[in-house]
Parts: sequence; structure tokens; C-alpha cells
Amino acid sequence: MYPDYGDALFWDEESCCIGGCDSLYLGEDGSGKEIDLSDIEGLKEWYYDWDLESLYQKHHWTDDQWREWWTKGLELAKAVNELLPIDVDLYYFSLKDPLWEVRPEDTDNGGIFNEGELIRLLKAGIYVFNCYIMPWTEYEIGPDSMYNGNKEIEVSLKLSYSDIQSIVGMMNWAYEKKWFEFSTSETVSTELLKEHLPELYKKVYTIAHHIFCAAYPNSEHLEGYGVYEIFCPDEIVEFAAYSRADYYMK
Repeated sequence: MYPDYGDALFWDEESCCIGGCDSLYLGEDGSGKEIDLSDIEGLKEWYYDWDLESLYQKHHWTDDQWREWWTKGLELAKAVNELLPIDVDLYYFSLKDPLWEVRPEDTDNGGIFNEGELIRLLKAGIYVFNCYIMPWTEYEIGPDSMYNGNKEIEVSLKLSYSDIQSIVGMMNWAYEKKWFEFSTSETVSTELLKEHLPELYKKVYTIAHHIFCAAYPNSEHLEGYGVYEIFCPDEIVEFAAYSRADYYMK
């Protein structure tokens, strides 16, 4: 999702335009599907705000106005993403190294924002939580165990869009409060999940325990067993960083 002139807004992997403010088209050879975007309030206005303010304007928006416009677009991109099939990924442009106040004589393509880095919008689906068992457990089950060397257990879990947003909110809270910096626990990720999303924590912990017991049938009552650390899926943690207001440099 990247605005360009001529009502172009959506692009495929071959950089071909596949839609604008009203709809986008998926697929080739007549086998695709048209996605109606007309019910997404503000999408058309957001695009034309850019179209009017970009290359052909003498008085450009301030940096804060551009950032406000970009942030609004990210929320609109989330709305578009919810309309797309589960197997279709949507990317939105970043502002990692934005280029502001470009004069018309400097460029012929707008050049207002950075094209180098894209943000993948997340949707409901299967995500992987990497879990580590308690350090002493490997000694209890023997030196030849599959977990020798503190290897992780991968828990695959289906998350709803609401689940994803809850994790994003939790990670941003931790960032704003500098929670990781001030925590004295060695299991900071686990404690964060346990405190803020206890039901999700229990679900991941239970599945990790089942996986462990399946690998070691005689370990169900292993004294002191526990999940040492639960890490949230990398792509969700990365997206949480993009969603913060201070993601781009001021």
C-alpha cells in the first residue's frame, strides 16, 4: 500500500498497480478477486490529501503533518488488511529515513518518503512462540536428551486479530514503562506475558508441557519442571515497534 499518481495505491510483487482508493484486484487470468474498499471511511480522502500536498505544492506540510498523515494511513492499512484473504500479505511503507520537503525541481516522482523498508501488516493465523524449559530439567532427563544445550520448544498457536493487538499493546506498554530495563527477573518475557495476558500464557505453557511430555513419556511428574522463558512471535514484536508513535525519528 503505497500512494502514487494516477489513483494508484496498491501494488503486487512485480510492482504492477492492482488498485486504488475504491478497490484492488487479486489474481491473474480472470481467476482473481476484486476487493471492494469503498466502505473504508477516510481512505479516499487520505490518498487525495497526499496527491494534493505532494509534488505539485509549493508549501509542503510540516514534518509533524506528514507524520500525522502517515500514522492515519497505517490505521487505514489495517482496515484494508482485514478484508484480504488469509494467504495475502499487505505491506505499508515505513518512515525509517523519511525525505521531507522535496521541491518539484528536485525529483519527478514525489520523493516524499522512503521506499526502502516495508511494514508487513499482521492478520489472524498461526504464530510460533519459542519456549525454553527450566535449565535443570535437561539434567533430570539425561545428557542425551533432545533439549540438551537448552534448545527451545516451538509452540504453534492460532491467534485472532484481537490476540495480536493484545500482544502489541503489551509490548508497547513494556517499552514505554522501560519494563525490561528495570526488571530483575531472568524470565522477563515470561513474567510480562503472565502478568498482562494470563490466559494466553496458560495456553502456551500447557502446550509446551504437552510437547515435552510427548517426547519424554515418563516425565509427567518431573519435580521442578517449568517453562523457563516464553518469547512472543518475532513478527508481532517487530510490528509492535512500528506501531509506536516514536518509531520514526523526530
